[in-house]
Amino acid sequence: MITFSPTRTSYQVAQAVARGLQPEKIVTTDLTTAVPEAEVRVGDSIAVVAVPVYAGRVAPLALQRLAAVRGDRTPVVLLAVYGNRDYEDA
Repeated sequence: MITFSPTRTSYQVAQAVARGLQPEKIVTTDLTTAVPEAEVRVGDSIAVVAVPVYAGRVAPLALQRLAAVRGDRTPVVLLAVYGNRDYEDA
């Protein structure tokens, strides 16, 4: 589970989805307050990635930090979490 979640809402949504997949364990990488020192390698399981949407876009800081995430044919569930406004083309 990889999240960028300043208000913890994206984290909570990602956690609910990850739990629904009934994995043996959930490994969490929180990109909210820290830039990864090295690439985040996603293993051979399913990656759940959640980011908030602001004004129809993913926050630039979230995109910058997600650039450190790498997977090799890893299935991904992408979650664009938004409030009361359109997600537009996030």
